[in-house]
Amino acid sequence: MPVLPKQLRTPSKIDEARDGNTDYAPIPEGNYVVELVNISQRTSAAGNERLNFELKVVEDTNGDDEYNNRRVFYGSNINEQGAPWLIRGFDAFGIPHDADIDDMEDYYGTEAKARVAITEYKGEERNDVRSLTPMSVAAATADDDDDWDA
Repeated sequence: MPVLPKQLRTPSKIDEARDGNTDYAPIPEGNYVVELVNISQRTSAAGNERLNFELKVVEDTNGDDEYNNRRVFYGSNINEQGAPWLIRGFDAFGIPHDADIDDMEDYYGTEAKARVAITEYKGEERNDVRSLTPMSVAAATADDDDDWDA
């Protein structure tokens, strides 16, 4: 069975990939409901161990569905400076702080609220997830959207 499904091997998809005509422009700054898709542990270019959260947009809190299924990323180094960011990420998706990387897939599909900004990195604009809030907290404060900007 081919790795790429037939719908991803059409002549237009192949031409688009070869030409580099894929739309990876950042999504607008704002609040989004996101779903945890993957957590991976990697070594950064500087040699630091880090966790990366891959998040899929499932809802723009303004009701616009244009950005649904787009990916944004959250993560930090696994060290003293990065620990607060990782703990907030774990809390947003209900992951125990002592979870093993192999157990984190149990939390894939869990939703949280993300505050997304646009930053510049190496001369290009990209999205930066500034904060994550558990849906239980987000639901309790839904009438006051500013509370989700924690």
